Amino acid sequence: MLHGREFETSVLDRVLSDARAGRSGVLVLRGEPGIGKTALLDHLVGSATGCRVVSVAGVQSEMELPYAGLQQLFSQLPGRLDRLPEPQRDAIRVAFGLAAGPPPSRYLVNMATLTLFAETGAERPLVCAVDDAHWLDRASLQALAFVARRLLAEPVALVFVRRLDYPGPDETAGLDELVVEGLDPEAARTVLAGVVRGRLDEDVLARLVAEAHGNPLALLELPRGASPDALAGGFGLAGALTMRGPLEHSFQQRVLDLPEESRSLMLLAAADPTGDSSLLWRAAAILGIPADALRPVEEDELMSVGPLVRFRHPLVRAAAYQVATLDARRRVHHALAEATDATQDPDRRAWHRALAAVGPDEELAEELERSAERAQARGGLFAAAAFLERTVDLTLDPVLRGRRALAAAQVKELAGGQESAIELVRIAEATPLADEERALARRLRGRVALNLERGRGASRLLLEAAGLLLPHDPEVGRGVYLEALAAAIFIADVGEGPGVREVADAARAASSADADGPVTDRMLDALSALVVEGPEAAAGPLADAVALLRGEAVPVELAVRWMWLGCRLASMSWDDEAWREIAERGSVLARAAGSFVAIPATLSSYAAYLTFAGDLDAAAAAADEAADAWSAIGIAPPAYAAGVVAAWSGDAVAGAEVLDAAEELFAERGEGMGLALVHWARAVLGNSLGRYADALANAEAAGRFPPGMQYLAWGLSEAVEAATRLGEQQRAEEAYERLRRWTSAFATDWACGVELRARALVAAEDAEEHFRGSVAHLERTAMKAELARTRLVYGEWLRRRRRRQDARVQLSAAHDLFVAMGAAGFADRAARELAATGAPARTAAPRERDQLSTQEARIAELASSGLSNAEIGATMFISASTVDYHLRKVFRKLDITSRTQLHLVLGADGRRGT
Repeated sequence: MLHGREFETSVLDRVLSDARAGRSGVLVLRGEPGIGKTALLDHLVGSATGCRVVSVAGVQSEMELPYAGLQQLFSQLPGRLDRLPEPQRDAIRVAFGLAAGPPPSRYLVNMATLTLFAETGAERPLVCAVDDAHWLDRASLQALAFVARRLLAEPVALVFVRRLDYPGPDETAGLDELVVEGLDPEAARTVLAGVVRGRLDEDVLARLVAEAHGNPLALLELPRGASPDALAGGFGLAGALTMRGPLEHSFQQRVLDLPEESRSLMLLAAADPTGDSSLLWRAAAILGIPADALRPVEEDELMSVGPLVRFRHPLVRAAAYQVATLDARRRVHHALAEATDATQDPDRRAWHRALAAVGPDEELAEELERSAERAQARGGLFAAAAFLERTVDLTLDPVLRGRRALAAAQVKELAGGQESAIELVRIAEATPLADEERALARRLRGRVALNLERGRGASRLLLEAAGLLLPHDPEVGRGVYLEALAAAIFIADVGEGPGVREVADAARAASSADADGPVTDRMLDALSALVVEGPEAAAGPLADAVALLRGEAVPVELAVRWMWLGCRLASMSWDDEAWREIAERGSVLARAAGSFVAIPATLSSYAAYLTFAGDLDAAAAAADEAADAWSAIGIAPPAYAAGVVAAWSGDAVAGAEVLDAAEELFAERGEGMGLALVHWARAVLGNSLGRYADALANAEAAGRFPPGMQYLAWGLSEAVEAATRLGEQQRAEEAYERLRRWTSAFATDWACGVELRARALVAAEDAEEHFRGSVAHLERTAMKAELARTRLVYGEWLRRRRRRQDARVQLSAAHDLFVAMGAAGFADRAARELAATGAPARTAAPRERDQLSTQEARIAELASSGLSNAEIGATMFISASTVDYHLRKVFRKLDITSRTQLHLVLGADGRRGT
């Protein structure tokens, strides 16, 4: 019985009830060590009658082995691997080392896990218990967090246990959580009464309760070893209890009190993450540890050995390892390496050998390099980085040591271990590197600086690296110039390092005349021309770069790295169709590659596109996924996507909170582009709320940043609207002239629509003609938000000329678009204007297919094309059950009964209406 845990168990019971009812339940239990998280997890498992239960516990020494936790879960569901869709099955087999093949997509592995959980739950409710999630290998934890965020209509309960404030990335951030706190004094006394013999003196009882701070494990451990006299009467109480100290010290002391052979047996078990008892006994035999060494350990209830080795608590495992000397640890790792089958598990054997090594060992370093190659081939970047990092310590030759340190650093950076990568770069730079290798080290420093700090010298490092690399490899050098220019634009002359113009000038000097060069050359030409000469000179190079990115000829590795910038180039070119195509393709490629740097960068731009296209719900989902991906590699999520969504949502309080927090982060990092976003977003929010003075000040602030970002031109559009509403005609005209320079260079329907709207606002004559032209152009785009903005200001213009009937037409259309979009601020503004015409605001009746969310519409389109639920799920990274759930909603909304009727409602082309 769990004393004092009625609330916590009731929450877990609800999670279990939801799973039994076919609704997914996800929960993260957080708390300090010993607070009772594992006991609550045991309660969940014990209550899961009628359910299938799988469980896994993270082990600190196994954190670097990719997919070790996932492999344990799959092994508890035998026979199901072969039932997965072929691409998912193949990815899992390669990830688990069961088959050879190219590195598997992390998303295919994640999708395989989602499919496994969903299909298992369809047969019988599934309960997955993940203990010590903070110690699970990151590849497995990322897969489980991916599943947790996509469970919806599956009978699955997924519960994680995680230490509170554990350092490092938290893949479970944002999931529903419950912080497990200490027991109240009454419950604490009840727990003590169950473990202490005899009557407790009230002073002793109070002291024990106070010492434990409500921690159940502390309540159980603190009285151990205290004499009956001390506990009964209080004499010697201070000495009896304070000698135990924290829980870790208590467990360490109990391990030290064991006979030497028993301590060695516990150390062996602690050093082996598999829990394989046969491996334990083989290694024990190598060290000459007899079987009866286990008896004192089991008598003290520290560890038990059956088919699996189980510790009483993770702190016991930690204590057994921590109290051992370095020589003792090396001995047990050597024994475990000898006991591990080199054919079946060569990587774990190499890892144990590496931990047993005393000095340089070239043969072992080469073996670890092979392990790293296998790990990377399985998609295990974290493990590959760990193997390569260990080769550095085993290498004596300084030249080879530097190369290995650099190789390890590059994989660390890809895996998201930014700070570890820098430490390895420092090691590499202390060795006699070749000039090209030293330049690569400088580039790596710049990349890490850009990821971690944005404005802290990244452009300077990348610019220096580009100059050093150009003579050795011009193509690579120009690619690094593009990285340097992108970094400078992020900094936008706010943070440290060379300015945007300085980097652009250097990039233009390194430009290639080869028209058939890589897409990075075209992107570099476009960006540098935009910065140095302006939009007129950049229009042609921008169009060339965007056209290349829309095609299929761009190598996947380049597309993954640069699609995010392609999205920005397309939006700066006012090409909405190219923006959508590049963002969608970039998101798919980034997910397929499992790049947790490319995914959030591309999704952030896609969220902005979805916002302008009028789907704030889908934009918010993309923004959330981007933030999850940043958090997964330990980087504070920059609020580019969240800022766009907050701006258009029109919530004054919530929007201000998001943008204030974003400004604080961007200012701290010296990230000028982020500050430009914040100013533009506040201008949009201000215009939506009728706070035109705030909107104008922020719009003009956004327009003062250097070129190379879309917020400058977008801010000018906001400035025109705010200034005209304030009667600031000169400021409106100045903003319009600057805006016209950007829009006229590209002359797309989007650009023309925005320009004509601004021209109508500042025009003394022919305003109505310009308003109508803006509507006509924007109706030919996907930019519903821009169309709604034009109809709003057009309606306001008509009302002020007392043309109420005409105004109602425009204002009603604008209001309906804003309501459907979820842009509450602009919808309220349109409603007020409508009321001023004498007509109440009304909610438009959208066409049938416009009732669907973006996700529902996409599912409907795929279903209409003949794909099965499983095929749709694989395409959209959701489970087949979730597809079925959304299709049922689609049928209700469209008033149909089967997927065969979808084409009749969606139209012959199967696309959503615009």
